[in-house]
Amino acid sequence: MGRTIRHTHNSIQDESPPPDIHHLARQRFQLEAQIAQLKARSTHLRDRLLEVAEHHGRVDEHGHQRVYLDSPVTVGDKTYTGFVRRRSVTQSFNEDAARELVEARGLTDRVTKSKMITWIDQDELWACQQEGLLTAAEIDALIDRTYTHSLWGTS
Repeated sequence: MGRTIRHTHNSIQDESPPPDIHHLARQRFQLEAQIAQLKARSTHLRDRLLEVAEHHGRVDEHGHQRVYLDSPVTVGDKTYTGFVRRRSVTQSFNEDAARELVEARGLTDRVTKSKMITWIDQDELWACQQEGLLTAAEIDALIDRTYTHSLWGTS
């Protein structure tokens, strides 16, 4: 094994690595490789279970898809009776579609505000809907939605 010279505040200290450094390094590198393999396998299994839930799960009131196992699975101190493909919704307001709508309906002066730029005043847009100037369906069409799913164990 080689020697390492370490510089400290005001002296040079001769320090050799611990005798088991090779073994520790090998273990660390092997574990990192195993972790990468386990992550890849876990991702594959998650994707397959999400697919099963998508095609065979029971949809609940939140849009989640639940799969119930024939018999519980116990891992450590946790017991699972199934899994769920959870749905989450990300919404964003589509300003371009809103501009087209209010321009087509003659509401531009009312719902657009100017400072340095012109933007849609969403409060006024909703007020227009409450007053019957715009329909709920028209407002709903202005909301962009992105759906994602995650896998959760159930007990």
